[in-house]
Amino acid sequence: MKTVSIMLALGTLTLAAAPDAAPASGMKTEQKIIACWSFDEGQGEICKDSVGNFNGKIANNMRAVKWVDGRKGKALHFDCPVNKNDRNTSGAVVAEGFPTDFRSGITVECWVKMDKEADWQRRVYNLVTFAPGNYGPGFILYYNWAYYMFLSGPGGPDAHKTQWNAPAPVPDFRDQWIHVCATFDGKKGRVYIDGKLLGETKTEVVYYPQKSKTSSLTIGSGWGGLANGFPGIIDEVKIYNYALPASEIVKNAKLDM
Repeated sequence: MKTVSIMLALGTLTLAAAPDAAPASGMKTEQKIIACWSFDEGQGEICKDSVGNFNGKIANNMRAVKWVDGRKGKALHFDCPVNKNDRNTSGAVVAEGFPTDFRSGITVECWVKMDKEADWQRRVYNLVTFAPGNYGPGFILYYNWAYYMFLSGPGGPDAHKTQWNAPAPVPDFRDQWIHVCATFDGKKGRVYIDGKLLGETKTEVVYYPQKSKTSSLTIGSGWGGLANGFPGIIDEVKIYNYALPASEIVKNAKLDM
């Protein structure tokens, strides 16, 4: 396997080059929700996936994570390190064996409530991380300096140039629940906040899957708690293998509001 190394703010990571084209197939994938973590257990280290087989585990002996009341039922609160350069201090839920190929489409949605004291203007916080590095391959749903963003990229020496981003600018939403939804429909990436389309890629793009058929997915930070911990509560994380239509995103965002 051909590999390349890139320098990140966190250090050096070796990434596998993503495949150039999708494998030929005469079968159309069934469009469906493939994972749902409602975090309603309220205790313990296991976070059950109610629709698939991707149960998550709170990593590092529940470091920087605690059970709290959520948007619906229970949820998880994640602590963020005060110093943004601190490593291996963030909380994380890790689901192993997650499928990697979303070239036909994907939706990632969740409810979040950022802490009232969080730095919302000059920090980066990962909500869902499914990439071995900052720029892929795979995807990352994250918060970056007053934007909620969704990205995919191939990784590589010029990863910051080759990745794409759908940025959704937001005001100060600290200490309140908001619905965050990111989609890729095979052509464009989009980000919806509370059902409103606020971010979209400027041109048509492609999704860059990881080389392996399955990989680990992190909720609440980046890379199993290595960095970019989200400061606040995350609830009702759902992933679909297709892009939800805007009407359905609006419906999901308005539930119980």
